[in-house]
Amino acid sequence: MRILVGAAVALALSFSTLSANDIENNVTEYENEGFYLGFHAVRTSFDNKTVKNGLTIENFIGKNGIFYELQIGGYIPTTSDHFGAKYYAGIYYNPDRFDESGVLLGLELSQRIIKSIPLSIQLGIKGGYGYQNVKNDTSKNIRFADNTIVYNLQGIAGLALSPAKNLSFDLSYVYRYNHYEVTYTDSANVKNEDFIKDRGHGIKLGVDIRF
Repeated sequence: MRILVGAAVALALSFSTLSANDIENNVTEYENEGFYLGFHAVRTSFDNKTVKNGLTIENFIGKNGIFYELQIGGYIPTTSDHFGAKYYAGIYYNPDRFDESGVLLGLELSQRIIKSIPLSIQLGIKGGYGYQNVKNDTSKNIRFADNTIVYNLQGIAGLALSPAKNLSFDLSYVYRYNHYEVTYTDSANVKNEDFIKDRGHGIKLGVDIRF
């Protein structure tokens, strides 16, 4: 997280700030058509309840951790004043969830709150597909017979601030639903397949650079 914040500060210093005229003429990030590169970190939490044979969700899928995302996408402005749609694809990684990694697709809508301030409300949805490389991993409490497949869906609501023409920061609440397909062997060496459902809440911090 400190690396992400440090990079964001350095990038902010490298871009010119917006003038009042810039703001009035809609030249802020995401209010003109174009592409961007984004770096985001999502910290989530879930209820680590017991799900089977004394084993908890954490035994099956790992700890909460932080989901790190790299996004590339674009922005499509509409005819409405200061309203537009942000679309993107990307990859994610969480080292604390058994090195979970995957791909994602997302869409977010944004609306400027006050015309003279480059601050917008954003609402969106994001879906992903990934896996955990746990097959034959003897360091876990469970003997995994195959890698775990992951499907996830997220709802996003937050704020985006554009202090420079090519730069935007966002702070958002995230509701995350994960579906894990876990394959493992029990003490009798019988192969089992279970579906672990994880619902959690989190906070997302991000920086997007326009090019």
